[in-house]
Amino acid sequence: MEELRARNKDDWGVAGHWATDGASSGDSAWAQGSDSQTLELTSSRDSGVSGTATLTEVGGQLQVQLNVQGLPEDGVEHIAHIHTDATCADDRADQGGPVEFPLEDVVAQGNAGSSTTTLDTTLSDLSDGTERYVNVHAEILRRR
Repeated sequence: MEELRARNKDDWGVAGHWATDGASSGDSAWAQGSDSQTLELTSSRDSGVSGTATLTEVGGQLQVQLNVQGLPEDGVEHIAHIHTDATCADDRADQGGPVEFPLEDVVAQGNAGSSTTTLDTTLSDLSDGTERYVNVHAEILRRR
């Protein structure tokens, strides 16, 4: 099966960021010592797409659950990652950071989609002072 990746000239995405001091980009604090955190994924480039990324420690690993709403086309797979060394604002200024952890693609169905990925890391590891953000890209993956 051949994979095709396409990037739209008007690329959009949805992203959520957590800061080096342990606070999320939204109004809720990154609760130190908690085994689960939820990040709000906010719209990029006026896409109208939004959602959440819930990070939960399970048996010494990190489960990342993405739930996204407002996806424009059913059946399309959207690439998702945790990026490092940058923020959502950097990404929106086309200065995004490198991919640290690839996540399972989000498949659009009924203008929404979700995915779950288990990573060999912990919330504590991700609270090391490094800027990171979760991004669900408009880039699509289609299989022929």
